[in-house]
Amino acid sequence: MYNRLYYKYNINDQGLNYQIELPGKSKEDVKIFREEEAIVVKIEDKKYIITYEDFAYSSSYDFDTVKAKMKNGLLTITIPKIKKEQQQIEIE
Repeated sequence: MYNRLYYKYNINDQGLNYQIELPGKSKEDVKIFREEEAIVVKIEDKKYIITYEDFAYSSSYDFDTVKAKMKNGLLTITIPKIKKEQQQIEIE
């Protein structure tokens, strides 16, 4: 069973960014896993799930290259936006 984890997120040109305050925790206390289009954060013996609720946009993010950083009890998780290149179609 997953517990609820409270976090802030924002969306910018680079992607989807989550910030989670984990006072007193170090990066050794935290494990992060990907499950389909969700992020699972495991802190010691508890599991938390983070999802981006607007599934219409989930295909816009690259869940294969998620990055995480921990500094002074603040965990930052970044899910990059998929950069789609335009390809010109030749007219016959």
